[in-house]
Amino acid sequence: TYYVEVTEGTCKWGSRDAEIKELDPITATVTNTSLINCSTPGVVEVTAKGGGGQYTYTLTSPSLVGGSIAVANNRVQILREQISGHPAPVYSTPTSTITVNVMVTDQYGCSANFGTVTLQVQPTPKVNSTSITGCVSGQMTLTINPIARIGGGNAPASEISGYQYSRDGGLTYTATNEFGGLVPGTYDIAIKDLSSGCTATKTVEISDPLEAN
Repeated sequence: TYYVEVTEGTCKWGSRDAEIKELDPITATVTNTSLINCSTPGVVEVTAKGGGGQYTYTLTSPSLVGGSIAVANNRVQILREQISGHPAPVYSTPTSTITVNVMVTDQYGCSANFGTVTLQVQPTPKVNSTSITGCVSGQMTLTINPIARIGGGNAPASEISGYQYSRDGGLTYTATNEFGGLVPGTYDIAIKDLSSGCTATKTVEISDPLEAN
């Protein structure tokens, strides 16, 4: 307990006793949802106590754009676009791992470090190849082949249903990877991975069929 006295020139003012309390150390429990993709952010949730006033929750990692995320909300979201090197990885690259450090700071500048958590970044899809069959305008068929999730090459039949497909740049999607009744022209195709919400695009040119006189 302190008695505070203010002096200005020859004048003095005294105050009531001022009590300075030592705050409890900051402690916290940390949980996280580990998978990050295009539709679901990773979440690091920090339940803190001790210290005083408002907390700031900071995640730091060389894997984050700018190196850190600092917010007042104890549910810290990590969006895919906040990861350095976005949008890598791409299938058939395996799921990648990032590690972030967790720190809590109170409004008086006191802070505590709570170690690291690990999160997984799901790869994005890729159009591996396309094929065109048919020789008559209006009767051509375009087939879209995603890349296999493991090993590369065209996706096996078991993976085709894991995507939706578009021939209009993603304005509309369908469950089939074959588009029939096409005429020569340019098509902006897209695929959407149903497990992640991530998309991939490619432009395909269908040429005029050969004509003989």
